[in-house]
Amino acid sequence: MAEGKASAEGIEKMRQALTGSGGETMVRLKIAESLQGKKIILIPLGGGGLDLKTLDLNQLIKVKGLQSLDKQ
Repeated sequence: MAEGKASAEGIEKMRQALTGSGGETMVRLKIAESLQGKKIILIPLGGGGLDLKTLDLNQLIKVKGLQSLDKQ
């Protein structure tokens, strides 16, 4: 019984820690680790010159999700 309570308290403390700035930092670290060693290509967008824009992954996922729903 005491072991289960200690485990639950540990989980609650971890949840509280992850809801703050530490959680955001941990997510960024995990993303950076997952991208390590991957080839990243910047694609020029726009008119004549080199116009590199940042890629909004959330927007891309939303657009691709909507496009896939449209095809169904």
